[in-house]
Amino acid sequence: MGMIKYIHVLTLAALLTAITIAGCAKRASQNTFNPPDITRWAAPDVNLTQLLSTEPNECLKPVIQSNDLQNIALGRMAFRSPFLLGGQASRRGLTCQACHSQGARNEHFFVIGLSKTAGTADISSFHFSSELGDEVFNPTPIPSLSDDIRNVDYDPAKPDLENLITQLITKEFTGENPSPEIKSALIQYLRQLDDSYCSNTVLTGADLLAYKIKIIDQTFEALEQNSFTPATQNFLAAALRAELGRLNSRFPKTDSVRSELFSISQSLNMRGEDITPTQISRAAQQWAVFSPNIARYYDQSIFHPVAIERWGRQFKAQSP
Repeated sequence: MGMIKYIHVLTLAALLTAITIAGCAKRASQNTFNPPDITRWAAPDVNLTQLLSTEPNECLKPVIQSNDLQNIALGRMAFRSPFLLGGQASRRGLTCQACHSQGARNEHFFVIGLSKTAGTADISSFHFSSELGDEVFNPTPIPSLSDDIRNVDYDPAKPDLENLITQLITKEFTGENPSPEIKSALIQYLRQLDDSYCSNTVLTGADLLAYKIKIIDQTFEALEQNSFTPATQNFLAAALRAELGRLNSRFPKTDSVRSELFSISQSLNMRGEDITPTQISRAAQQWAVFSPNIARYYDQSIFHPVAIERWGRQFKAQSP
């Protein structure tokens, strides 16, 4: 993928500041009301406490090599990036993560016109694909990705999984074929998913917050220890900014947390140019200093059930 696409991505990122995933692109002092993006993909009558305090655990096969750990971290970030799928999906901020929470099934996923019941989606909708779209409303259950899907062989010696990923991105969502670096990392992440390696299949409350912090830790580490093409590095920096935005949206009343997350996000702001190793290093250092303090604000975050209930009343009052 060339720079033309990534200049477009940066323009798109600017447009997305009005929604949750780019919450960090607005100053905390503006007191903006940005609900977590997970609420955008749920039915209006969803139980907000359950939705925001509980998610599937990320169940991964163990790995030993540091390169594998870094590839998984980068693949995870591509999986969570609003810039992977292209077309209407990107414009709406849709990610792989939105349907497949940590690779599992998002049982709350619901979009009017695409879902019949929670946890279903019409993947042959014209809304996302003019090539594969049909005129039939036929939502199907969203599958978990921790095992073979669509009779696809996950064996690394076979091309099945790569072919499926290419089909999904370029045909079902009309996106551009990812760079080999991004695609390789995404495929490795998907191959590591396996429910049998989880003793606990759900994350709740403080553990869910700790997981969100950990994946940002791992992404910064992977970015600092690898050399990528400028286009790939730009993609990953934009994906990481989106992830920081998601975390930002969980602290609507904690200005100190929001300000720090905004500052870190701004260190990754490409401003129409290629991201530089210096920018990444600066942001990583800021994150390393600040991130150990985040957990102390858990009871003020909308990971905490009491805080969610309090925030939920305001959210419902302001919803159309």
